Amino acid sequence: MSDGDSKRTKVGFISPATYSDITPSEFLRVAPDNIDVTQVQMRLGGMSDHTREAFDLRMIEAAVPEMTRCAVDLADVGADLIIQCGVPCSLIH
Repeated sequence: MSDGDSKRTKVGFISPATYSDITPSEFLRVAPDNIDVTQVQMRLGGMSDHTREAFDLRMIEAAVPEMTRCAVDLADVGADLIIQCGVPCSLIH
């Protein structure tokens, strides 16, 4: 297979806009060479350090429409896999 025939896989990241997220660039450090990444920032109004401490499942539920919008945007640009990182989902671990 020539280089022109190989398909690049595009991974889309949904990150919160409340901090600078380096997850996509860190992901590329360990990913195979045929991986590209793209990223969108999720708008979550009212998020602050204080609300992060009090974050609960209701806040994740409230974020679903914005996460869905971001996922649709990433799918529209060809993302094969979509990963949500950071607030709100990383706080449920």
